[in-house]
Amino acid sequence: MPHYNSIFHQLLKVIPRHRFERLVDVHKGDYRARHLRCWDQFVSLLYAQLTGCDSLRELEAGFNSHVERHYHLGCQPVARSTLAKANEKRPSSLYEDVLSFLLGKLLQNESRVREALLLLDSTTIPLNQTLFDWAEFRSHKHGVKLHLAYNPRADMPCFFAITPAKKNDMKAAAEMPIQSGATYVFDRAYNDYRWWQELHDEGCTFVTRLKKNVTYVTETWNLAKGDGVLTDDIITMKQRCTAPLRRITYHCPVKDKVSVR
Repeated sequence: MPHYNSIFHQLLKVIPRHRFERLVDVHKGDYRARHLRCWDQFVSLLYAQLTGCDSLRELEAGFNSHVERHYHLGCQPVARSTLAKANEKRPSSLYEDVLSFLLGKLLQNESRVREALLLLDSTTIPLNQTLFDWAEFRSHKHGVKLHLAYNPRADMPCFFAITPAKKNDMKAAAEMPIQSGATYVFDRAYNDYRWWQELHDEGCTFVTRLKKNVTYVTETWNLAKGDGVLTDDIITMKQRCTAPLRRITYHCPVKDKVSVR
């Protein structure tokens, strides 16, 4: 009977096997692995993600029911106990590098990078207090924080970091590589004037909301144009950021609120 490649097999072609194995060697992922290699772990977890498995038991039953496909995927059946141990012991940095490789392939077009629109934000992911006692956040809440720079035009993340939930958003953003010429949009959690100056020096444009207690000097008063625009001025900060900034006061008719950007 002739063999036909599955859609899952075609998805795996995006990640060259030789590149994956090279990363495995760098991180020593298969060190002392006898029954479950990193590739087997990766393929089974990808299967779980695509099929929406809620448990290792469901993953094991579903993945192993397609045993006739395993040879063409380059993997073997999995046992949930072995997979659980691998998930606990294997270096997560291996899969971070896999993601970086995939993002690099998407960002090969330099013109798209320079025109990028990046949305910065973070979200707290709650975790079980009993199982994740190391992820202490508050007295009755445990979790980690996901920091993300998302490009809506390319429909993909350009940067991410997972930190303790207590970590300030700005500290994570400071570790993010700045894309020259890109436009950044973020909220007041990223009000760091020294970082704003770095964005300006890299030729970036950014949009955010000013805090109420900010100190600045108005350099130019412009004629306000556009529906809802109350003021449109050029200002300079008194601290850390010397770049001229455009300050716009806008009235939102939907929420009946005035915001300053």
